[in-house]
Amino acid sequence: MPERQRLSALCGGKAAKIRFGPIPLSQTTVTVKDPNKAPPLAGRTVVITRARAQADEFVAALEHYGARVLLCPTIEIAEPESYERLDEAIDHLYGYDWIIFNSVNGVDYFLRRLQAR
Repeated sequence: MPERQRLSALCGGKAAKIRFGPIPLSQTTVTVKDPNKAPPLAGRTVVITRARAQADEFVAALEHYGARVLLCPTIEIAEPESYERLDEAIDHLYGYDWIIFNSVNGVDYFLRRLQAR
């Protein structure tokens, strides 16, 4: 197994040392719950980079499996300063054959704006 690397990062004003490297499949798969065994992610630290408002469920799931979770959002989901270009696109939807979104957040904001008009 390759040597694990260390990464120091500043997350939300807190310094964190993070080890990363390959995780053997045997440590990530649970087939039988044994109350005498540690959870599969015990002793592991996981950094979540999702927006704070969207991380709760994922954080809870990882903690349930024994992980220590560091929440370090790398993005913030916010409304645009101007809806001018989106409004123009909405006004000309008849000219599009397809609309492709690259995130659920984009879909949410698009539909909110469409309904508000």
